[in-house]
Amino acid sequence: MAGAHRAAAAFRVSAIPATFLIGPDDKLVATGLRGEGLVEAVRQHLKPAN
Repeated sequence: MAGAHRAAAAFRVSAIPATFLIGPDDKLVATGLRGEGLVEAVRQHLKPAN
């Protein structure tokens, strides 16, 4: 793992981005979404309940 730390330092990586979509009931709905997938998931979960 030392090589990974050297590479992170060389490229000044301080964090790895992550997304977590949490529902209104505080449960995890989705993880790791990006781009259009994230947009669509948020749209779906913002729709009012019937």
